[in-house]
Amino acid sequence: MIVAAIVFALRYLGWNDTTGDGRVIDGDSLLLDGQQVRLFGIDAPELSQQCQTSTGSSYSCGRKARQYLQSIVKGNRVTCKVMNIDRYRREVSICRIGDVELNLKMLQAGWAVNFYTPSLRYLRAEKQARQQRRGLWQGQFMPPSQWREEHR
Repeated sequence: MIVAAIVFALRYLGWNDTTGDGRVIDGDSLLLDGQQVRLFGIDAPELSQQCQTSTGSSYSCGRKARQYLQSIVKGNRVTCKVMNIDRYRREVSICRIGDVELNLKMLQAGWAVNFYTPSLRYLRAEKQARQQRRGLWQGQFMPPSQWREEHR
């Protein structure tokens, strides 16, 4: 029990990166060697969330976001630096595959929105995706946090 508490404290303080085979849960969550990890600074649509294309057609944007993250992860080793622990006891982390930051890639592709972070890199990535109408920005969508609130 004491060893587990020490390991937890080290990971929480960011002194120890977590590396393992990542399995995508949804557009902003992974399972990394049995531990659920939430991607820091982004919010992707929920799996059952529907969005609209520029022509008004409905599509499953939550599933599209998950598919995009799966296309990046696809069996690669993922390294995550814990930034925080959320109320669900998930490690909120910045995750990478080599030099590719998953959090940033989701924003750049437009399959996630910036989530309460003043990071200029994240803000710029979201703005560029919006301007180029990538991912969610191709049409109409409800911000994931608002969608969750309305669909509890």
